[in-house]
Amino acid sequence: MDSEKIKRVAPAAVLALLFALAALLNRLDPRLFFPDFTPQEVAALSGAGTLLFGAWAWGKARALKARRREACRRIEAILQKRNPPAQADENEVMLAGRVVARLARNADEDLREIEADFSLESLGRLDAWLPLLLDEIQTEEDALIRLGVVGTYLGEVLCRHRGWRWFFKPDPALRQFSYLPSRLRRGERELDPYAWAGELFNRRKRAAALLGEAQ
Repeated sequence: MDSEKIKRVAPAAVLALLFALAALLNRLDPRLFFPDFTPQEVAALSGAGTLLFGAWAWGKARALKARRREACRRIEAILQKRNPPAQADENEVMLAGRVVARLARNADEDLREIEADFSLESLGRLDAWLPLLLDEIQTEEDALIRLGVVGTYLGEVLCRHRGWRWFFKPDPALRQFSYLPSRLRRGERELDPYAWAGELFNRRKRAAALLGEAQ
């Protein structure tokens, strides 16, 4: 996860704010702030800088928002594409289970920024980091990887704390991501952790709301 991708908007926004403050500070105490310039010069430079860097920050923010919308669209397309066979091959089912187990073991590295300790509290930290994960999605494979990591983490947390169990359903057409149709079961109830991950990525729900549904 590369947090620098979201920070690229911040420098422009900070510069715009500093230019906006320059005129205010000069009016408050012109002998202390920019004494070598006339108030008119400070006001002109302040306005120009605020407009320039404000436009730069706005453009970057729009581009980032568009990128995240496209990432969410890719995730939704993947979720719609899942089509496990009614009668799955036993070897495919076992392979799906092994992949999910491997993803769970690697969660401390794949989601190291949230301190992936499989606690219920860690899902709140995951909420905060999901926009950064969206920033990393530029291709369908990127979306498959992030959806798999987040969905598996959600499922494993519920298994450890809410008594759910994995029920593996493969989709061979997804190849190395064939585990994505897998579900959680508890009694007669069934949950789809990967669809939940899509809900979180799209900000339609938060982790706290999903946890309430998994009681």
